[in-house]
Amino acid sequence: MQHFIAILLCLFLSLPTMARTDDGKKLKLAILYFDNSGDSKELQMLRKGLADMLITDLSKVGSLDIVERARLDEIMQEQDLSNSKSFDNATAAKFGKLLGVETILTGAFFEMMGTLRVDARFIDVETGKILKSDGVQGSVSEFFKLEKDLVEKILTNLEIKLTDDEKAFIKSNREGEQLSYQDALLFSEGLDLMDLDKKEAAQAKFKAVLDKFPNFEPAIKAVEKMKTASVVAGNAPTETAAIMRGGGDPLKGLNISKALANDKVGKYYALIIGIDQYTGVWTQLKNAVNDASEIENTLKSHYKFDEFHTLYNADATRSSIMKKLEWLVEHVQENDNVFIYYSGHGEFKKSMNKGYWVPSDAKTKSISEYISNSDIQTFLSSIKSKHTLLVSDACFSGDIFRGSTVSVPFADSEKYYEKVYGLVSRQAITSGGIEPVMDGGRDNHSVFAYYFLKVLKNNNKKYLDGSQLYEGLKIPVINNSDQSPNFNPIKNTGDEGGQFIFIRKT
Repeated sequence: MQHFIAILLCLFLSLPTMARTDDGKKLKLAILYFDNSGDSKELQMLRKGLADMLITDLSKVGSLDIVERARLDEIMQEQDLSNSKSFDNATAAKFGKLLGVETILTGAFFEMMGTLRVDARFIDVETGKILKSDGVQGSVSEFFKLEKDLVEKILTNLEIKLTDDEKAFIKSNREGEQLSYQDALLFSEGLDLMDLDKKEAAQAKFKAVLDKFPNFEPAIKAVEKMKTASVVAGNAPTETAAIMRGGGDPLKGLNISKALANDKVGKYYALIIGIDQYTGVWTQLKNAVNDASEIENTLKSHYKFDEFHTLYNADATRSSIMKKLEWLVEHVQENDNVFIYYSGHGEFKKSMNKGYWVPSDAKTKSISEYISNSDIQTFLSSIKSKHTLLVSDACFSGDIFRGSTVSVPFADSEKYYEKVYGLVSRQAITSGGIEPVMDGGRDNHSVFAYYFLKVLKNNNKKYLDGSQLYEGLKIPVINNSDQSPNFNPIKNTGDEGGQFIFIRKT
């Protein structure tokens, strides 16, 4: 009896158009595993295989920024969703915030009378709303063709403008090896075994697929990942093999730890700004100064800092803030470290596509009274520190990240810590993106400041880098508010991929 496979994709867009823009901005997209809502246990494995194949093909399109499956699994484990059978819209949207994407693709599939149906949906991460649909269908023998049809319909519905090279790839990709439905299931089983760390069994599954289809890229990549993981594990020292990110003293025994022990690191400076009391048209805040002063006290009591500069309320005028930043430019040396914290109003002007800090003496909503993110970036690029970390708890603070940047990927190895310590860093943690953020939260702190302080206070390790701090606050802030924190290098400020490191007092 001939089996038929019908794949129906309901695509829903978060924006009216997602075409390639002139400034090269990419659409950030995550493809979650589809739920097997039928009775066939065999089809359960298709969740990972279908997602991986779509990710591989869509990653070839330059205007899409697709989340890798490994990152997807990491967040699922953090959220205890590894065994989740389905994602409602709200959960999928929250998941998307954790992944830092704009749009989520998820859905469900089931088998009935020899027909497999897949219902999928695109979810706007910001609103959780479902928009727009489309679909494809065909027989089991045409599974490979259907997956390629699915890719093309995704691109069409996203209004992606392909380059000539991308069009050529799509064409050659369609004319390539005709992977069957059963082989797709075999590949999916290999992915599941790989995730369970059953490498030999996974290798056998991938080999069976590659023996028939030697150019099947998803299987080739999976084999390469297992080889890379084996090499890293084989070269790792025995005593550090079980080290996890944030666990133990990650710098123990490394060159960085020796450098810190020998006082070769420079001074630590902190500039902390908090504004509750505004003049003119701006609403008074309740928690900004309390947030800033508590962070000042926590850093003073728990961490190595040599010099504090603070501006609270009426002292935090535009002129005073600019003068403090100028002071850092003039006095900070190349081996020093700078921490800047701002808590107050933020503004975003759509007409100018730019974000701003609002100082205490801003009486109107004219940008002439603000401090722009462009100004802040100029100061950060001029401060001659080894590492600078900016933390901004204000509305629209994520605008500071305009432009694409990359960071050194985390790895539990000596090379990682040596590299991030030796490289210059200019990074920021913001309480949200291009969105309003809450002043209220818990214990007279904003939600962001509450968890920021909790990570600092609960840390009992000697060293805490900026990425670990962010990982500790990201999930609870998203789970307890409508804002999504960000952590990234700041474009065009001299960042080379390093990390700011908090050193706990002994």
